[in-house]
Amino acid sequence: MIPDAVLAAAQRRSAALVDKDVAVLQGLLHPDFVYVNASGLVLDRDQYLDRYVRPDEVQWTSQTIEAPRIVDVGSVAVLTCLVHDVARFRDDHMDETSAARSRGSGPTTAGSAWPGTPHACPDGHQRNR
Repeated sequence: MIPDAVLAAAQRRSAALVDKDVAVLQGLLHPDFVYVNASGLVLDRDQYLDRYVRPDEVQWTSQTIEAPRIVDVGSVAVLTCLVHDVARFRDDHMDETSAARSRGSGPTTAGSAWPGTPHACPDGHQRNR
């Protein structure tokens, strides 16, 4: 079932962030992956990995996906969800739950890399530091 596969891929991505597993993330994220954060910063796959995974001073404690909604529109599925991130970026601890919904889309064909295109909506967020 497509929704189960899409959610499973998103959960594997979250686990790979925590594990700092670049190889798994490269397998999950399409080479044309685009990430847009809440501030509007746009990163391609390598820039995303260089900023959020590879540095020793970046450590994800958890990334929890909440209230997922998945819409299968044929050749593409769209995931929207709330994401709760707990991480340390250099000396800055982040415990953040997005007040807006994060979304990603990807092909529904078996074996396809999840292109991701996750977006954190710029509607605001809640931070606990």
